[in-house]
Amino acid sequence: MTELSKLADDIFDRTNTYDGEGFRNHCLRLADFARLHARAMGEDANDDLVHAGAMLHDLGIVMQRRRGTSYIDRSIDLARAELFGHLGSDGERALLEQVLRYNHSLRPLPNLAPLTEAFRRAVFTEHTHGSRRYGLDKVEVKAVLREHPQDNFRAVLADFFYRTLVFEPGTIPHIFIPRAPAAAPAWTQNAADPAA
Repeated sequence: MTELSKLADDIFDRTNTYDGEGFRNHCLRLADFARLHARAMGEDANDDLVHAGAMLHDLGIVMQRRRGTSYIDRSIDLARAELFGHLGSDGERALLEQVLRYNHSLRPLPNLAPLTEAFRRAVFTEHTHGSRRYGLDKVEVKAVLREHPQDNFRAVLADFFYRTLVFEPGTIPHIFIPRAPAAAPAWTQNAADPAA
């Protein structure tokens, strides 16, 4: 494990407010699914960025006191404050921010980096317990689910929904049906959304 991945784990450990392994295992499953989707799309995923994106993507939910109008904004703010200085380039910072902002989009969007689209697909694979695989091998998906069991994640997910509905209901459309990025940076391509 590299220093960046260790730092992402440390940020997660300091910020996570849940008992049990459900939240951590959710993040680890998401990282594994994002790697599988990136590979299936012919992309060479940066393991550090994948791990960092997965470990930080939902932390804004448990950070009510940090600035930001939505938990997505708080997750990005946390990454900027504690992780961006450890990334090697502006391109890596822009890519991680895009992953954090668009991973929950219910639909494919133009101008997303392939890794962001891989994360978006990974979120679907995760939250459908492997039913929505976008062509991934069923055996590989089941192996990820076995390696990182649910533990108490259903209770964590119920709390996620409660916090979002109670504290920031107006942000829900912007999280799940966001506007597409205005322009595609040089490292992005529009990834198609094939049927599962």
